[in-house]
Amino acid sequence: MNFTKKHLAPVITASLLALSGQATAQALDYNRVEAGLAMYPGISGHTPIGIDLRGSFELDEFGAENFFAFGGLQYLTDKLDYTLFHVGGGYQHAVNQQTSLWGGVTIEYTKVEYSNWWGKWDASDTSLGLRGGVRHQIQPDLELGGSLRLITGDLDYVGITGSVRYDLQPQFYLLGEIDLFDGDLGFIGGIGMHF
Repeated sequence: MNFTKKHLAPVITASLLALSGQATAQALDYNRVEAGLAMYPGISGHTPIGIDLRGSFELDEFGAENFFAFGGLQYLTDKLDYTLFHVGGGYQHAVNQQTSLWGGVTIEYTKVEYSNWWGKWDASDTSLGLRGGVRHQIQPDLELGGSLRLITGDLDYVGITGSVRYDLQPQFYLLGEIDLFDGDLGFIGGIGMHF
């Protein structure tokens, strides 16, 4: 894990610095909420399943052009229970009308609980995270995205996602995502809404 973080930190830092330039085109929308079901088969021999909630809100109307607030909650349960919560701020840079790069800093809360016949164990941590990614609209109703998250602290991890969003109507869409969470593969499916 430390080997990966040591080599990812310069890449993330360079990416965030590149995002600090002025946007040259109208960006993709960052006003949205999403809700879904998450499943991670094979985490320590278990299959935690649960909810995945997230959202973001553009701060343009407050004079912070291209900045947005974002957050999320994921609760997974099995013999191992995971609670993952994050909230933070980000910056998006419109490469063109179809492509947007984004990066942000978050406060992360992570809790892991394990119970069996002999008792219960749990650990929790609050730390900083770096998140960033790219969104690309390949058709008016179809968007592909990818993201990377680097979470620090005692329960540190690296996560990589690939996602697809398909518009059912101008305001509502379907979400599908593959998530590599600290080396474990997970799947997220749900719905979203632009506001």
